[in-house]
Amino acid sequence: MPATSVVAHPGEHSSPPPPDERFQKVLLENTGLTQPMRISVAPDGRVVYIERDGRVKVWDPTTKASVVAGTVPVRVVGELGMVGLALAPDFATTGHLYLHFSRPDWASSFISRVSRFTLGDDNMLDLSSEKVILDIQHPQGVGGGHSAGDLLMSDDGYLFIATGDNTNCCASRGFPGTDERPGQAGGDAQRTSANTNDLNGKILRIVPKPEGGYDIPEGNLFPVGTAKTRPEIYAMGFRNPFTIGDYDEATGKLWMADYGPDAVLADPQRGPAGHVRVFLMDGPGNYGWPYCTMNNVPYNDWNYVTDQPGPWFDCAAPVNDSPNNTGLVNLPPIKPATVYYTYDKQSYFPELYGGGAMAGPQYHYDAASTSKTKFPEWFDNRRFFFDWTTDWVQTTAFDETGAPAEMHELLPDLDFRKPMDMQFGPDGSLYVLEYGNGWGASNDDSGIYRIDYVEGNRTPAIQTDLSADSGQLPLTVDFDASATTDPDGDPLTFSWDLDGDGTADATGPTASYTYTTSGQFHPRLTVTDSGGAEAIANLSVVAGNTRPTVELTLPEDGRFAEFGQNLPFKVKVTDPEDGTIDCTKVKVTYQLGHNQHGHPMAEATPNADCAGVLVPGRDASHGTNAYVFHVVEASYTDQGGAGDTPALEGSSDVVLHPRQYAASTYQKGLGVGLYTGQLFIPDTGNWFMFPRINLKGVDHLNMEFATRLPGVNFTVHADSPTGPTVASFANVPGTGSTSLSSRVYKWFTTPITDPGGAHDLYFVATWTGGVQPELFARNFQFQTIPDIRVTLDPAAPTGNNGWYTSDVKLTYSGLTAGLWTGQYSINDGTTWVNVPATGIQTVSADVNGTLLYRATDSAGTTSPSGSLPLKVDKTAPGIAAIGVEPKPYGDAESITPVFTASDATSGVSSVKATIDGTGVDSSAPVPLWSLPLGEHTFTVTATDNAGNTATQTITFTTRTSYDEVRALITQFQLAGKFNADTAAKLRDRIDRSQEQALKGRIQHAINPLENFISEAGKPNKIADSAVRAALARDGQALIADLAEQQ
Repeated sequence: MPATSVVAHPGEHSSPPPPDERFQKVLLENTGLTQPMRISVAPDGRVVYIERDGRVKVWDPTTKASVVAGTVPVRVVGELGMVGLALAPDFATTGHLYLHFSRPDWASSFISRVSRFTLGDDNMLDLSSEKVILDIQHPQGVGGGHSAGDLLMSDDGYLFIATGDNTNCCASRGFPGTDERPGQAGGDAQRTSANTNDLNGKILRIVPKPEGGYDIPEGNLFPVGTAKTRPEIYAMGFRNPFTIGDYDEATGKLWMADYGPDAVLADPQRGPAGHVRVFLMDGPGNYGWPYCTMNNVPYNDWNYVTDQPGPWFDCAAPVNDSPNNTGLVNLPPIKPATVYYTYDKQSYFPELYGGGAMAGPQYHYDAASTSKTKFPEWFDNRRFFFDWTTDWVQTTAFDETGAPAEMHELLPDLDFRKPMDMQFGPDGSLYVLEYGNGWGASNDDSGIYRIDYVEGNRTPAIQTDLSADSGQLPLTVDFDASATTDPDGDPLTFSWDLDGDGTADATGPTASYTYTTSGQFHPRLTVTDSGGAEAIANLSVVAGNTRPTVELTLPEDGRFAEFGQNLPFKVKVTDPEDGTIDCTKVKVTYQLGHNQHGHPMAEATPNADCAGVLVPGRDASHGTNAYVFHVVEASYTDQGGAGDTPALEGSSDVVLHPRQYAASTYQKGLGVGLYTGQLFIPDTGNWFMFPRINLKGVDHLNMEFATRLPGVNFTVHADSPTGPTVASFANVPGTGSTSLSSRVYKWFTTPITDPGGAHDLYFVATWTGGVQPELFARNFQFQTIPDIRVTLDPAAPTGNNGWYTSDVKLTYSGLTAGLWTGQYSINDGTTWVNVPATGIQTVSADVNGTLLYRATDSAGTTSPSGSLPLKVDKTAPGIAAIGVEPKPYGDAESITPVFTASDATSGVSSVKATIDGTGVDSSAPVPLWSLPLGEHTFTVTATDNAGNTATQTITFTTRTSYDEVRALITQFQLAGKFNADTAAKLRDRIDRSQEQALKGRIQHAINPLENFISEAGKPNKIADSAVRAALARDGQALIADLAEQQ
């Protein structure tokens, strides 16, 4: 990787900030929020906010309560839905506001729309007032990921629109997606972010027209009419610019933030780790994605075909030569980020860490304002930014070069819960929208807050608890605000309006009320201190309808699931009003959890029994170096109650884990850190933590350590570094490491003690003082001995007597790739063979007896062995045959075939031999005169008990001659086939024929042979017909030979 240059920035302050204790976080709304996305504070103090499902709401400072102004039809998919909100500069007089949302026809159009609507003074949104400003075409087929969507409207009429790269990064392993292979355009951000002719991955700047549509302002990145460009583009080169924080009309500077890629660690072949970026733009430009990041550190132009590095991108003269690019090839030079940080604190911005950069507002101190809650002058011109994943809020000034200076964390001890948006109001207070912790659509801790700076009497901090927020009539609800406090310690008075009619129904910190009519009620608690400071809590109670109870009975929270394997689920829903639940109305979703956020991946509709199966998915950008987990959520919306009683939703979720984690992805730690990408534990007592793990069913823990010296004790505790011990590695021996850089890792294993339920697990290392073992931890596994099964293919033996005569495929079930490896033995366990990660192994060797099988893990733990009868004999018997040679024989000769067979595996079942198809016995002589003259085939066939057959064939010939006939005459005479007189006559004919033949008198030679045949054919002379036929045959053969000589 090219040398990385980063710039450190000063952290000192020119003057001390105001004391934190003078700030107050005042709750405005925490009732009924469903995935709140954006807020905007109107000049009259109303807080307009949007929810992802299309609802536009207004919190009114007069009533100190929220109403639903209207619901815009949207399509919620991926990260899309209602995603952008901005009030028009003339909102105070026109009520105009701008919304950005995915159109209801998204599934076919892939269009998000920016429209203007009118909000009335009655807090009602006029849906008929819609004026379409801009439709943004997203790439076909994308699921709504990396969609950004924020809006910002400047006082001088500019509308800024943030769009994401809509790139899935599936093959990029956490680095920029620049996949140019055919069919992989969805993984190429050069198609969008780096494409000058596409609106995705950009900050757009337009001027909306009153009648709808828009004009292009001067000064955008590309003048109108420039070929292969879109004039709407103000800035390009972004991945997921989720927030536009502020635009300073006086300086023309735009403050915005962009999410970065997921790589936790740098790769010398690909580029730096994933960094999020915050920009203080001084004008239009190209801001780098997917080519460069940070202060112009390049990424590698990875070759996805060869999976090898290519050249490094040129930040000064970037070139988009992707086949997916429809814009300019030569791009504007890349401008660096103003602020950038990664998952761990770094030297260049030591205050910052995390993965969810969000740009906030710029504060403008108004000395003329009489507000008693405005931020002090110390914050004047400071810009705010925050991190969604780590919940901190920072402010920064800028030096004369435009670099951040005097960075200051705002209220580090205050509890921010996934801050989503923030904006200063006309009163100088900071309004904050919190998404809330959790993965559901309706997080219990979502809320809208106002942060005040109070120099005098401070407002009470209300905390309330309700015994129920819904139920059947009559519904009695107990209200408890006894945990409410006053920061100044003042006495408090409580006033409860329990039926929402504006009249106090009770006083004191607790109250009770019985609702006898159905409907939605809005109880209000007003708490006033002795100095007159007042706080209000708006509550919600639905009488006549009970919120559904939704429970995921399967899977169990905190347990384990593996990617690509079926994950069964079962949901239990109860609702007193609905009675029998239609399970097809239950929604079950799967999200790929990553750090503190989730990626929607799948949705399932349960069957009639409220059960089903999900398959956890994982793309290449969330590899083993990323902290990932599974989130399964079930939700159900009931049918409402009587009259206008609204429908209510119930939901629950569970978090599941893969069984193996890289220690480097730890979520909290003390003293530990990464050294060359691996977790280093420098001091005794250091620890790291992984959250919400349920050890039910876990047998043992495997951990991979590298240490130079023995003596390390490693313990795992539940809930705290000193909590109950669930596992312990005592006196870990040295693994062979010789230095910090020369590490040798080895696996170790220890039993698990299950404390019951889900717990945060703390991994604590200790050793004797003064010893420095240079301890590293790389991977750990929560292991359960698997129930291994093996099936054979073919399922039934292919041969005889229970034997296979072909390869046998073993298929293992119950293995988890990367955790357990299948093994088998065909020699009673003397040696074991590992099977491939696929769990499929072909046995080709001969086996006589039993197949043993088992599984083993990284630390050498094995499952109990299973067995299957397995007899494999693929080898045919061996044949040994003598007594017959492949040569010519005279027909007066005899042969004595001797043949045997052997089979080392299944044994010989039979061995047989034939000559010309007629069976012969081993060691039995065969007189060749009994065979026809000519070619003959001697065949030995052996069959083993498995049914394998072997054949050996020898071809020989028989022939006759005058000498062979004389020899036969002698044999037959001696055998008593005829008497001496007949023999003499026959021999005389043969002698005379040969004598004439030698003189060349062929016809004279034939005549005696004809007499020979006549004599040999007399039954009264030769009784044996076979002998008669053999002699006649030989006579005819001699005549035929003579005839050929004529």
